[in-house]
Amino acid sequence: MKGNIKKPSQRPHIKSSKVPDVPSHCPVYPAFSFRHITPNKSYNTDSYQHNSSRDSEKTLKQLYMRLHEISQYEWVHWYRLNKKKGIETLEYDRIHFDIAPDSENELQITKDTKVIVFRFNTPEKTDGGRIIGLRINSCATLHILGYDFDFSAYRH
Repeated sequence: MKGNIKKPSQRPHIKSSKVPDVPSHCPVYPAFSFRHITPNKSYNTDSYQHNSSRDSEKTLKQLYMRLHEISQYEWVHWYRLNKKKGIETLEYDRIHFDIAPDSENELQITKDTKVIVFRFNTPEKTDGGRIIGLRINSCATLHILGYDFDFSAYRH
């Protein structure tokens, strides 16, 4: 026996205000935002930029070279590498510095939010520095929260 199936009298209508505004393309290469970086001079570049010592210059050069290197490869590349060459993650509440005011609310950071850490060389030690940032959703931007120049930003 055949059942009668009623056809809907109208097609469903979706209001455009309920559809999220999603970019059609999100780049896969890392880009950097420094808007949320800590004001603490121990974990940003302020003290290095105003110090003309040779080691300070070398440290900043290594940091900028590493940022450039990171931007040259897709995110998937960095996730596939071990933590010495690629990415390591840790919970936000392990960081020992405050980030820029209102950034925790704006970026919707909780204590268990995973932050991304990239290593970079310093004059004192290979892999002696850390770039600490946050990637929101799957977009390319790494929001730089601070740098660790002396292994004091979190317990290693």
